[in-house]
Amino acid sequence: MKIGEIDERQKTDFLGQALALMFLIDWPEPFGLAMIEAMACGTPVLALRRGSVEEVVEDGLTGHIVDNIEQAAGAARRVMMLDRRVCAADLKDDSPPGAWRRTTCRCTIHSRGRM
Repeated sequence: MKIGEIDERQKTDFLGQALALMFLIDWPEPFGLAMIEAMACGTPVLALRRGSVEEVVEDGLTGHIVDNIEQAAGAARRVMMLDRRVCAADLKDDSPPGAWRRTTCRCTIHSRGRM
């Protein structure tokens, strides 16, 4: 399914309704804004261990980090079972110590009462 270009409002709805973000890129992404945007919408992330992934995703809490596509296939169902409220809360300023401790980036949380 091809999505094409979407605006910011559409992106929030699109990511917020996704079961998970599959971030299975095979290069060392230096920041990973897509992962942060997904988590801001309460969407967990399934990602290959590359680049900034370990600095953004908290394995088992806000997503799952895997080393290859075979592991990703095995983790796909598990990532969808993660608590979406935890994914979004990990980006809030008032989150508990240890949550989202690796960056100063803060994203706006868009909630429509589903989380």
